[in-house]
Amino acid sequence: MAKGVLEALPSARVLLFPMSDGGEGALECLGSGIRTLEVGAHDPLGRPMTGCYVLKSKTALIELAVCSGLTLLTALERDPLRASTFGTGELIKAALEHDIDEVLLFLGGSATVDGGSGILRALGARFLDARGQDLPEGGAALEQLHTLDLSGLDSRLERIALRLACDVNNSLLGPDGAAAVFGPQKGAGPLEVAMLERALKHFADVLEHSCGTRVHDLAGGGAAGGVAAGLYGVLGPENCTLERGAALIADAIGLSEALEHADLILTGEGQLDAQSGGGKVVSHLLEQAQKRGIPVVVVAGQVDGLLEGTLPGLHAAYSLVSSEVSLGMALLEPEKYLEQRVLEAVKNFISQR
Repeated sequence: MAKGVLEALPSARVLLFPMSDGGEGALECLGSGIRTLEVGAHDPLGRPMTGCYVLKSKTALIELAVCSGLTLLTALERDPLRASTFGTGELIKAALEHDIDEVLLFLGGSATVDGGSGILRALGARFLDARGQDLPEGGAALEQLHTLDLSGLDSRLERIALRLACDVNNSLLGPDGAAAVFGPQKGAGPLEVAMLERALKHFADVLEHSCGTRVHDLAGGGAAGGVAAGLYGVLGPENCTLERGAALIADAIGLSEALEHADLILTGEGQLDAQSGGGKVVSHLLEQAQKRGIPVVVVAGQVDGLLEGTLPGLHAAYSLVSSEVSLGMALLEPEKYLEQRVLEAVKNFISQR
C-alpha cells in the first residue's frame, strides 16, 4: 500500500500501522516487549499440534485462531458441528502457570461454533447429558446438554481478569447471530445452521439457569462462534469483559495520535460488505475518521456491489478483483494488485481535491 501511495505522490509522508480486529495476526500488531512460548495443544478437530501464546509483563495474550482457527482446516475438513475450541483452552491453562494478572484473548477467525465449550472443558468444566455422560466435542452436541458441572473449573481463573477482544458486535442468537451469519463461512449448510442455532439457544438457557447470567442477546456474544457468550456466561462480568478488538489494538499501537495529522486513511479488508461495519478494523477506522473529518479509502479483495450507504464515512472503495483481474489472479499476486489499486485510489483522491 505504501508503495502505491508513494508512486502516486512521492512527497507523501506515509505512516504504517498494521491493524487487526482480533483475528489472525493480532499478536503481530502489538510490537516489542513480548515473549512467545510454545505448548502442545490440539487443533479444531482434536489433532495434536504446537500452539503458542505471548507474555507481555503480567498479561498473557492469546489468539484463538492459533489453535481453533479456520485456516488450520482444508475446505473439505470444515465441520462446525464438531469443531472445538479445546486447543485454545489448553493455551489459557498453560498461561495460568505464570504469574499473570490478566488474559487477553483475541477472538476471530475461528473454525468453531461451540459457544466456547471446548475452552471451558480444557479448563475443567464438564458438559453432561441427561444420563450424566460427557457430551462429545463441538457445537451440535450442546443441544443435548443437561448439566453444566463447574466444580472442576480451574480456580486460578478467579484471580485473573479475562478480557475478550471481539472482532464483531453480533449477538449469540438470531438472524445476526453466531450460527446464522458465521456458520456458513465455517462449512455449515442450512440444516447445520438450524441445528447449531438450537444448540446455542439451549446452551444459553442452561447458562442462565446454572450461572444466573443471560447471554442470549449479549452484544458481541456471537464472536468466534459464541465463545464470548460462553465465557462471559460462566465467569460473569466480575471476571470477564468483552472489548472491541480493533479499538484495543489501535490504542496499543498509538493510532489515535497519528490520525490527528492525517489527510487520508487507507485500509483494507478481505471482502468489504455490510459485515465490515460490525466491529471490524474498517468500522473502527471509519468512526475515528468521522470524528476528525478525515476521508477513508478501503482497498479490498472484493467489494459488495450493494454496499452503498451501509458504511457511513466511507470515501471510496476499490476491489482487487475486477473485469481485468480474476479472483485467482488476485489471490496469486495480492501485493501486485494491491499496489496498483492504491496507486489508482490516491491519484483519484488527488484529482478530486
